[in-house]
Amino acid sequence: MIARIHIVHDALSNADYVESQTSESVVDGMSDDVVYTFASQLSDQGYGSFEQCLAVLTACNGDVNSAKVALSKVIFKQKKYISK
Repeated sequence: MIARIHIVHDALSNADYVESQTSESVVDGMSDDVVYTFASQLSDQGYGSFEQCLAVLTACNGDVNSAKVALSKVIFKQKKYISK
């Protein structure tokens, strides 16, 4: 469990770094509007807060399916940890 949390933490840190280094777009080849729309849709679908979804989507370089997998693992681990 701790290893997966570290992976997600690293992904979020990477997303913050990428966002701070780019002035054009948070994901290469995608406009900010598209990325924010995808992040909003993921959040609306219950994958986490908008900020979490945006960070993971950015870390996954705009790959929505990879972001869903990563966010699902975080949600599962959080619920499993909370229910103990």
